[in-house]
Amino acid sequence: MSAIATPDAPTYQLPENDDLLKQYLEKYNSIPTTGNKPRMGDILRLPQPDPRMPKYMRFCAFWPDTIQTCGLHHGSFHINEGGISFSGGLDPGVKRSDIIPSQNQKTKEAVIWFFDRGLSGANRGIHTSAHFHVFDVKPDADLSKIFSRQPGLFIQYWGDHATSNNGYRWTVTKDATARTAFKTEAELNAWLVRNNLALKHDITQSQSVVWPHEVA
Repeated sequence: MSAIATPDAPTYQLPENDDLLKQYLEKYNSIPTTGNKPRMGDILRLPQPDPRMPKYMRFCAFWPDTIQTCGLHHGSFHINEGGISFSGGLDPGVKRSDIIPSQNQKTKEAVIWFFDRGLSGANRGIHTSAHFHVFDVKPDADLSKIFSRQPGLFIQYWGDHATSNNGYRWTVTKDATARTAFKTEAELNAWLVRNNLALKHDITQSQSVVWPHEVA
């Protein structure tokens, strides 16, 4: 086990923890994954029409016809004797009928965590990693509900409706949360330059998505 400490907790590398994690993973890996039936925490590989889009997501919540997804590095995947549970934000996800087991990438490593020696409590989390099964999407899959594929910043042009928006003609949201607003195009452009951002299309025609020029 390669354990990673939480910011305010030491790294515990004890034989009891190695054995405990092995037991957890053996039970988890006994869950079958066939067809369009991934497990909690398994990985969805996505096409990348733009290299800044994420290539991988994880399966986080399960419904009869759909599976909700989250970013590969988003949320929290806790493992114990009962399996893996997820805590964090979700996308509406993808239809089960659009998911197929990957033929050329069977597994990928991803983060999980568990309590030191199985005893819950503050500052007792041990973060480590394990290999999860990888699934692909069919060529015609509907990916429009995997919102985490999209950039987090959106700019809305209000035009003639700015008077009902306190005079702000452009508003910016990040991950559906209000971030900032501008009354003039010069203010907007200055903000874009400072943040190394660029407009994807004409902002005065519709809602516009902005991409970073570079992704760290």
